Amino acid sequence: MIDRRPGYYYVSCQDGGRRALVAGPYPDHDTALAEVDLVKAEAERVDPRAIWYAWGTARSLVNLGPGALTK
Repeated sequence: MIDRRPGYYYVSCQDGGRRALVAGPYPDHDTALAEVDLVKAEAERVDPRAIWYAWGTARSLVNLGPGALTK
């Protein structure tokens, strides 16, 4: 389901209790969703354990800065 609310969107991952904003911020949810597979593939090249992480998107009302893999 597409989130149409305004905000800053990120590709996110979770591993147990650990969470990370991996890429973004993106201007809308559509863009963040479109990037999930690409970001996941890049993360797996950097961290072989990333294949086991839960991947998705997250929204923030404020800009939390660049995600861990955002250049």
